[in-house]
Amino acid sequence: MGQTVVLRCKIDDDGTTTKREVRLPEPFIIGSSVQVAIGEKEARSVAASREGRGSRYLLRTSSRSIVDKLTKLTELIDGTQIEIFLHPTLNTVQGLVFEPDSIDTDEKVIEKNLRSEGVQAVRRIKKRVNGKLQNTPLLVLSFSGTVLPSYVFFGLLRISVKQYYPSPMLCFKCGMYGHSQKMCQQPGICLRCSQPLHVADGEQCNNTPYCFHCKNGHSVKSRDCAKFKEEDKIVHLKVDQGISYTEARRRYNDDNKRETIARIIQDQLKQEIATKDQLIASLQQQVATLAKELESQKSSLNLRTPCLSPAASNVQRSSKHHSSQKPPATTTQSIPTTKHAETRESRKDGAFLEPPLDKADHIRVLRSGIVRSRSRSGKRQSETSPHDTNSSRGKRSLTQPTASQNTIDIDE
Repeated sequence: MGQTVVLRCKIDDDGTTTKREVRLPEPFIIGSSVQVAIGEKEARSVAASREGRGSRYLLRTSSRSIVDKLTKLTELIDGTQIEIFLHPTLNTVQGLVFEPDSIDTDEKVIEKNLRSEGVQAVRRIKKRVNGKLQNTPLLVLSFSGTVLPSYVFFGLLRISVKQYYPSPMLCFKCGMYGHSQKMCQQPGICLRCSQPLHVADGEQCNNTPYCFHCKNGHSVKSRDCAKFKEEDKIVHLKVDQGISYTEARRRYNDDNKRETIARIIQDQLKQEIATKDQLIASLQQQVATLAKELESQKSSLNLRTPCLSPAASNVQRSSKHHSSQKPPATTTQSIPTTKHAETRESRKDGAFLEPPLDKADHIRVLRSGIVRSRSRSGKRQSETSPHDTNSSRGKRSLTQPTASQNTIDIDE
């Protein structure tokens, strides 16, 4: 069924100093020492866990021969003196069974019949009815070893075994958890009002209930106490992980500290988020107020603007319409009247035109009868007037044009 041994530093022979809380060497040294003592293959079957922040090791194995070899190990490979012994409490597991047919059977008889199945002790759970204890069909079986069996046989009946979680140990003398009344050395108190013991055994206290653990109005024995719930969680941790009560309390306190720190950080983040939300809400309110003021300013400006009559508005509308229209392009070419006007670019071929003639020159050109035109290539061509009857039409004239001939610049 498995056994658990404890590995720790050896205590001095004189007893004046203790090395129980001295930290053991690194895990590789302990693993190598165990492999040398029992063999590499057997060492792989040993399950190990740490206790006391590394001052103790719990070694679990299902082989009796491995346990015998481990208990003979007294020194690690680095020279550290150690001792290995069976754990005083973790080599027994408890299970709960429900057997109504054996409700009146004596516990000693049940233990005797179940001893072959590894049962060491049997305890029946009883309840108080009208001041008297009565048997229940629930039995607590204590098995030797570290593994709880799934079932046991009551004769031919196969009864399933469930994990048993004992109630937290409360001292009925001082009201503290973790030890019994027989081991208590503290002064006694009243478990109802938390005052120094003021009633004799068998008498009942009439004071208002008060718990000194959580400062609430209930007795010290109440299951609603926060201290009781905490101790119950520690017991569940001890049973589920197969560790000692001291180690379970230490782990619970460490986990509780981490949860407390995480809760504090979470509360701080929530507070910061709430502050930012308030700031955003105030800014949004200011923006809404400014928007309302802007709308009121716009409305006041619209009221101050004078209204136009319908006729004036129509005139204004028509003027805008006429101004938006572009003047139509003229097809006829206007003759410039100034002599020294700048040359301008043609619309079609991009060639430059000669400066316009003045009035006297224009009349003289018209009288000459010669029409000067410009081709698309930009070259000037001289043509005789259609009224000219000269036989050499189309040929270059060697004579100068007369005053009766007319010339006109035309852009093709």
